[in-house]
Amino acid sequence: MMTIRRKPLVIVLMAMCLGMLSWGYAGAAEKEDFQKFKVIYITWFDLGEDNFASYGYGTKEEWATEIKEQNINGLQKYARDYIKNWEVRCAAAKNEVPPKDPTVLVVKFINLAPFGLHDWSLRCGLQFIDSATGSVLKQVSVEALMRKFGPFSGFGNMSFGARLSQGMYNLAYNINYYLTQ
Repeated sequence: MMTIRRKPLVIVLMAMCLGMLSWGYAGAAEKEDFQKFKVIYITWFDLGEDNFASYGYGTKEEWATEIKEQNINGLQKYARDYIKNWEVRCAAAKNEVPPKDPTVLVVKFINLAPFGLHDWSLRCGLQFIDSATGSVLKQVSVEALMRKFGPFSGFGNMSFGARLSQGMYNLAYNINYYLTQ
């Protein structure tokens, strides 16, 4: 008798859980929502030029050079390698403003969590924004590992610059992942 009463209750609870899960995802843009865009514009990944001492750099200028290198020859290059179904454009500098164009989807980095010389990941939010309207279509939190795994990864994990480059590589992968899911 007890099992007969529990079965409907379990079914109702499972249905409620599934309903809550689907309700939680209802506001997120899907892959099809991004297909109307022709261009993906990736904003500058601001690592904070004033934080040079925290990362072991002697001057603000050295760290600014590293930031530029990580953005242009790191994140932006890797994003162009990964993202195949769109033209990829990227900010050339920290203060560059994305174009207001209905064919452009902007990827903006928000809430970069503090990290230091001994951290092994970059944590931030990604916003996917309709450039023409300014509306946020999707927002996710990501953690990009700053560590490479494999038999030849030892020295790459030793230097902070190499670990940061690996983080940029994984961040580009995350951008592509959330564009295509």
